[in-house]
Amino acid sequence: MDTATAIFIPKDGDPAQSLAGQFNFTQTTPTKVHVSGQLTSGMPNKDIKLYRFWIVSDILGMIFYELTEGFIKSNEIEGWSINDNGGTSILQSDEDNKFSVKGTHGIVDLRLQISLDDNIIGSAQIKEEA
Repeated sequence: MDTATAIFIPKDGDPAQSLAGQFNFTQTTPTKVHVSGQLTSGMPNKDIKLYRFWIVSDILGMIFYELTEGFIKSNEIEGWSINDNGGTSILQSDEDNKFSVKGTHGIVDLRLQISLDDNIIGSAQIKEEA
């Protein structure tokens, strides 16, 4: 099973790097990737629907895949939330036929980016796990 991780590390004074947490990507079938993660701080607004989750090019910033819909659907079933310190409960989604961890449509070396409204609040490189 191919796996990858994106680790968010906040940088003081940088509003585009205010998140702390980790997301994991696991290839569960040839066409499905399970995405799960948790942020421990940095989410300033408790309204889940204001956030967007993207996989983007590290160099061009071009959007390749959006994960928001899967997390919102998962929320309707499982009910993830944002707590008072800006952390989240566990977010998860099964992404089917969009991308793979490695290969032609692989996400390794791309970036997971999270935005609030139109402002990026965190970006982390997706790295292959050994």
